Amino acid sequence: MDNEQEGGRIVGRKIALGLTDYLDRFAARHGAEVWRQFAAGDLLNWRLHLLEVADDPVATICFNLRGVDVWRGVARAVTPRHSPTDWELLQIREHQIWWPRIEWWDEDVRRSNPFEQEPEP
Repeated sequence: MDNEQEGGRIVGRKIALGLTDYLDRFAARHGAEVWRQFAAGDLLNWRLHLLEVADDPVATICFNLRGVDVWRGVARAVTPRHSPTDWELLQIREHQIWWPRIEWWDEDVRRSNPFEQEPEP
C-alpha cells in the first residue's frame, strides 16, 4: 500500500504496532498494515522497513498499548533480551518528529502519548 490521493491530499500508509497477541485484530479494526505486510518480500529486514514507513511524513502509526509497559520496554530495548515491541518503543522515543502522526490506543480506547509524561519512579 503506497501513498494515495484522497480528496486532493496525499494519504500515507497506516501501520499498526504493538504486542503480537493483539496485533492482527487491532490492525484490522484500524485499517492498518502489520509488519508482515509493510515488509512483505523482505521480512528479515522488517526494522528497516518500519523506519522507512515511519519517516514518511504522511504515514500514520497506530500503536496498541494493550499489555505494554512502555517505560520498561524502552529500558529493555537496549539489552540483548528485548522484544520487537521494546525496539519499536525505543525508536518512537528517539524520533519525536513521528509523534504527531502516532495514534496511541488501548484496543479501542484512544490514549495520550505516554512519552509526553515522565515515567513513574
